[in-house]
Parts: sequence; structure tokens; C-alpha cells
Amino acid sequence: MLCSWQVKVPGLLRWQPFSCLFSSYVAYNTVNVEAGHEAVLSCPDVSKMPLLMVTWKMKCSACCLLAYRSDHSETKKLNCSERMMWKYSPDNNPALRIYPVNLGDEGNYSCEIVNDAGNFLLFSSLTVIVPPTVTLTCDKNRVAACQASAGKPAADISWIPASNHSTEEEVHHPNGTVTRVSYIGWVDSTLPAVTCLVTHPSIQSCLPG
Repeated sequence: MLCSWQVKVPGLLRWQPFSCLFSSYVAYNTVNVEAGHEAVLSCPDVSKMPLLMVTWKMKCSACCLLAYRSDHSETKKLNCSERMMWKYSPDNNPALRIYPVNLGDEGNYSCEIVNDAGNFLLFSSLTVIVPPTVTLTCDKNRVAACQASAGKPAADISWIPASNHSTEEEVHHPNGTVTRVSYIGWVDSTLPAVTCLVTHPSIQSCLPG
């Protein structure tokens, strides 16, 4: 069976009517990376057959588009940061490398590969993790404040020994990070000190008070 098929990528040559695609494949992936580190987003594994074309897109208007067409050894890069490029040779492994990652890179990406067997699509959801800045202070009234500033996601704060008398405040910042502060007082306590435990996907800190 024959049918017409075209690939249109701005700035790249357009393929004319082509033989029918025999199959299609769609998969989904999640990637969590700490801010400032390297993110590597994968494409569908179709290494057994040479690719004809690969296209990376970020899902928003006027966002990054990175494409490669093998028969012309042609690469096109539109609206992409200099931090975004092929991790390896696109002919062999067209994974996308983002370094260093920042909060603005968070979102949904798609890699589409076309070869003689069909078209293969892998969607990746990139989440950027931001470590909080952790501080512990104590005033003259024996009230300790444990603060985890500008973390993403929000850090969890607890006390050792555990207490039912702590209070907590939370501030959400425009960039998606969160500052969380926990207060505890031990004026009437016989304990000489307390310890603040901060738990976050990027760290786990214990600060003595």
C-alpha cells in the first residue's frame, strides 16, 4: 500500500511523497534533575535501523526546536538556548543535553524519530529540583527558627526530639520555589538543645540548636 507523507520543519528541506509508514510508537518518560546539573533527555531506542530524521520540540509556542536530517547531514536549531544541544552524534544517539539546567527549562519535551520502519515518539517531562538554603537561628527567648529557603519542591522540616508545639510558615515565590520556616520554643523544657531535620530530594540536613 502506498500513501503520501511529508515532513515539514522550518528551514529544512521538505521530503516529498514517501512510502507508507509501517508502524508507530509512543512512550512517556519523566526526568528529575537538580538545578545547575546536566539533563539528558532520551529519544526512542531505534538503533537497529538508521534514522532518516529526528526532531526535538519543547511544548510551547515559540519554544526550542532542534532537528536533524541524515540524508543531507543537516541540523536546524530554532529558538534554542546555547545550553541545549545533542549529547552525542544525532546519527547514533540523538539524546538532548541541557547544561546547566535552570528552572526555565522545566516542561514537556518530545523526540520524534523517523526511519524506514515508521515514526517513533518519546515524550519526556522534565522537573527541575532546587536545593533549599538551610539556616537555624535561636533568639534570647529560646525560640529556634529552622528555615529552608527557596527550595523546589518545598522542604520538610521536623525537630529532634519530636514536638507537637512547633509552628510553621510557608512562602511561595513567583519562580516556583518555596521557603518554609518552622519555629519551636523550649523555655520550660529540660532539654539542653534541639535538632532541626530538613528533608528534601536533594539534601538531608540535621542542624543542632
